[in-house]
Amino acid sequence: MISSTLFSLASLASVALAATDCTGINAIAPDCASQEASHQRDFFYIGGRYVAGAAGNLTYDQLYVEKLTPATGVNQSHPVVLFHGGGTSGVVSRV
Repeated sequence: MISSTLFSLASLASVALAATDCTGINAIAPDCASQEASHQRDFFYIGGRYVAGAAGNLTYDQLYVEKLTPATGVNQSHPVVLFHGGGTSGVVSRV
């Protein structure tokens, strides 16, 4: 009885794994194959200063830099550089 129950559970598990949904947020599941290229990730910050505010210290004038280098090495003469503006141009109007 116990062995047949375990066999049934194993069969159900294998069917569930075969039918794994790898779309959307489910794509990060261990059973889903990654389509992402292997890379080395580095990051650092440039500049920045703290300003005391009502909610505590706020950071201003800081740039976050993230670099992804292919595991197979770089084979292009120029990097691809992306800048994030946070939905604004970075210019602050003072009234």
